[in-house]
Amino acid sequence: MTLSNTIFLMGLKEQNKEQQDLFKILSQLVGRLRKECPWDREQTPESLKPFLLEETLETSEAVESGDPERLKEELGDLLLMVLLYCEVSQQFTVNEVLSGIIDKVKTRHPHVFGKEKLTSSQQVVERWEQIKQKTQRKDSALKKAVLLNDRAIQIGFNPPSLDEMAEKLTEEMEELKRAKTQEEQKEESGDLLFTAVNICRMLKVEPESALLAACNKFQQRLEKVFKELQSKGKIPQNTSFHKMDEIWTKIK
Repeated sequence: MTLSNTIFLMGLKEQNKEQQDLFKILSQLVGRLRKECPWDREQTPESLKPFLLEETLETSEAVESGDPERLKEELGDLLLMVLLYCEVSQQFTVNEVLSGIIDKVKTRHPHVFGKEKLTSSQQVVERWEQIKQKTQRKDSALKKAVLLNDRAIQIGFNPPSLDEMAEKLTEEMEELKRAKTQEEQKEESGDLLFTAVNICRMLKVEPESALLAACNKFQQRLEKVFKELQSKGKIPQNTSFHKMDEIWTKIK
């Protein structure tokens, strides 16, 4: 940990010692789980991934619910996952994670921790993106698709109407159907996804939010399908797709 980060953390400790103590207690609890709980001992970064995604999704749902108590609980679960990842990983410690995020926050806010003068939120966002482009290793494929589509829209390189975009989507779907090899299917699937992102941007819909909402809806309906099967003494593994699809349609 750098000297500046040490000084920064000392300042935080003076401001809120109770918060520091609680974080330390939780860190120690996670360390004990890793040593004494059979399940926690078996976990790897890869095996924890589904649980991390689940907690992230539940936190997002809590935000949308507007229930502060629910959000408080889900943020706690998410923090637990972060600390568990730090404990499970053999390449870094929680202190290194904290040091890294402190450096990032300070670097990306030169108007707060440096001498730059930024007077509007728009300037802050633009400067953030400039710094991010210099330091970030790789954007997600979805974010890159959004950026590329935005650039295309700015220069007018996109179909002018939703009907034409729908035709483009149908065209990509037909090409996917004709694909024979796995490589061709991968390429055409990518084209289909890229076109879907293009439609979102044309409609001024944020693809990440739209996809997350679709995931939430799918998860909720799937859980209802499982409950419906359970009420009839059945399990998904022994139920045909068509039967489950009937229940799905009924739930919709």
